[in-house]
Amino acid sequence: MINWRNDLHLTRSREIASVLIGHGWDYLLHNFESVGIGKSQLHGKRQRERLTRPEHLRAALEELGTTFIKLGQILSTRADLLPPDYLHELSKLQDSAPSVPFETVRDTLLTF
Repeated sequence: MINWRNDLHLTRSREIASVLIGHGWDYLLHNFESVGIGKSQLHGKRQRERLTRPEHLRAALEELGTTFIKLGQILSTRADLLPPDYLHELSKLQDSAPSVPFETVRDTLLTF
């Protein structure tokens, strides 16, 4: 019997790992290899852009979607957790986060 819920979570976990690795979070790769997920299963491509670490974090959060953008927005208000350069970059998610088409929102809501 196929457990769709577990398969869905594994697929999303791979997607998240792929994006993070593509933005320079390579140290995560060791953790995924230890549970049997190899490099060939992570479909992301390493970005060659010359971005700062805070810019990579913001770009990764944007690429991962609205939930992660919200997390970045919350983190941008936490001066007790992050240094100023990260706060400045994540604050860009407050006003200039990418919009999501209404059809996508509707389709997502209708699947639940």
